[in-house]
Amino acid sequence: MVRSRSSIALILTLLLTMPGCFSGWASEPVIQKRHNISNVTLDGDALYFGAGYHLYRLDLASRSLETIFSSDRLLIEQPIVAGGTVYFGGLQYTDEFAHHPAASTFFALDLGTRTVQWKFPLGAGGYGSYGTYPVLAGDRVLVCAREHLHCLDRQSGKEFWHVDNWMGRVSDGVKRPYVYNNSVYYMIAEESVADSRKTDENDGHWAEVALDSGNRSMFRIADHPGTWNDSSGTGNGALVDGVIYGVQRVDRFGALDLKTKKMLWEIQGTHFTQPAVDNERVFTARQDSIQAVERNTGKVLWSVPLGDLAKLDLDRSKERPEFDYENYWSRRFVLSGDVLVVQGSQGIAAFRAADGKALWFAKSVDDGMSEPVIWRNMIIASSQQSCSIFALDLQTGREIWRVAVPDCKIYQVMDD
Repeated sequence: MVRSRSSIALILTLLLTMPGCFSGWASEPVIQKRHNISNVTLDGDALYFGAGYHLYRLDLASRSLETIFSSDRLLIEQPIVAGGTVYFGGLQYTDEFAHHPAASTFFALDLGTRTVQWKFPLGAGGYGSYGTYPVLAGDRVLVCAREHLHCLDRQSGKEFWHVDNWMGRVSDGVKRPYVYNNSVYYMIAEESVADSRKTDENDGHWAEVALDSGNRSMFRIADHPGTWNDSSGTGNGALVDGVIYGVQRVDRFGALDLKTKKMLWEIQGTHFTQPAVDNERVFTARQDSIQAVERNTGKVLWSVPLGDLAKLDLDRSKERPEFDYENYWSRRFVLSGDVLVVQGSQGIAAFRAADGKALWFAKSVDDGMSEPVIWRNMIIASSQQSCSIFALDLQTGREIWRVAVPDCKIYQVMDD
């Protein structure tokens, strides 16, 4: 009987990793290398972003790129910039030899001197992932970690308070805090509640935390709660004029008025990423289409197929990572006047916001791009695959320039 090389390799791997089979033999850790570029932050003509274990600043006018911080094996997530300081967190990863660094950490770095003003340890629980970026609230900064929601002093890093965040697992990375009228609001995930209370009743519950004291209360937004669908990418809404658009519940999403703590409207369909909002409409992706709904009522104004933007024939049972990326994270939205820019796994497209008419499509197959931003009539986006930042013309979709990022590698120890 003849075996293929892959079959022989698989058998050897299984034998070597079976405990107790060969005394003194130990399996080597499986280390996966991949690329990562965080979402970007635009500050004037400068673009800040994390790539691999580094924080970069790109001058968009001159396209000069500089490394302003390098970490000890921490994946740098999206920074925020205010008052000459950049705030950002890092999630613990390894090097190519599976050496672990210190625990995940949150930093404040002075942009004038390029020195760390303070750092706050986040423990073993981790930090970040899509949707959980820090939020500024006056002289404070809110930091989401797996175990807690921390409220820190922006000047010193001193912790004012923390609460159990009830935000689910680090991999969810989606139950972001919203600041309104001196309170912090966030969605409660079912898995945060004791096992004996993991029931349908938890769907549609939110928390309100007093920004000054950290005192927390809960309220329910659903008259008839359903089973909580704790899918990655859900619940990443847009707060506009005291209303959170994109509030996720089971198989529906809607608009939550924080003044009254009541839903303005809900519509059927699964929403996964932060919508774009203008004076009249909310733009999102539901099922296999891009839609504009009326901001005050949720009435669908227009709907167009995702088309070439998405790969819709994936089998979740066989292609789980690709399916999750396609359906949970890949679809992003940004508005510029009457132009709606939509990013998908297969490229970037522009539509007329008034009626959904397709304007152009730029093919760009990638394993992960940051949320696009608009700068001087250009769309600025990133490519993890090619480790680069690029600009497209807003009117035509033509690529104008591309800047290579020196290092966006991260290493992760995988279960064998």
